[in-house]
Amino acid sequence: MDKAFLGYQCFITGKKKFKRAIEYIEKAIKLNQEKSKYWKIYLNCLSKLQQKITSLTLEF
Repeated sequence: MDKAFLGYQCFITGKKKFKRAIEYIEKAIKLNQEKSKYWKIYLNCLSKLQQKITSLTLEF
């Protein structure tokens, strides 16, 4: 399941739907918080996506 969430998040990010990608990462973290091998990757992706949204917001 971890790889599925990560793959889908990457697909959504590629489509520039950053807020939706963040929702999927947060969902994956909640579902797999204690046993996930990928939670550090999720948190890293989440941080980068939030920075991207912030930078896009500041440009406008």
